[in-house]
Amino acid sequence: MFQDQVDVITDAQARLERLDAQLAELVPSWLMAPVVAAYQALRGVSFIVAVTSFLGLVPSERSTGETVKRGGLTLAGNRRARRVLVEGAWSYRYPARVTASPFASGSRACRRRYARSPGRRRPGFAPATAA
Repeated sequence: MFQDQVDVITDAQARLERLDAQLAELVPSWLMAPVVAAYQALRGVSFIVAVTSFLGLVPSERSTGETVKRGGLTLAGNRRARRVLVEGAWSYRYPARVTASPFASGSRACRRRYARSPGRRRPGFAPATAA
């Protein structure tokens, strides 16, 4: 049981490393690559921090001395890019369903709808001819 959890964490870390590598490949061809490069020029700002700060996905912080208080996201970055990111994430809520054909389920409603479609001829139905 414990080893299963360790394997899950190891797999998640490997996946995170793969995603970081893919992101590092894609950003140089991105239109906003100079902005990310400018963020990275700041001391202590890594690649992922630069991208997340551009999107405004960093937590706010109110710290004094040894007291650290972190708040919600600052949302100070690019609103449109953040919206696209959120919409993309929402589209992955459910796994994709792939079927052989739209009629694979065999439901009667689906067959009736198909039978009534304009381009479909029903058995025993002949189009009217001009007399």
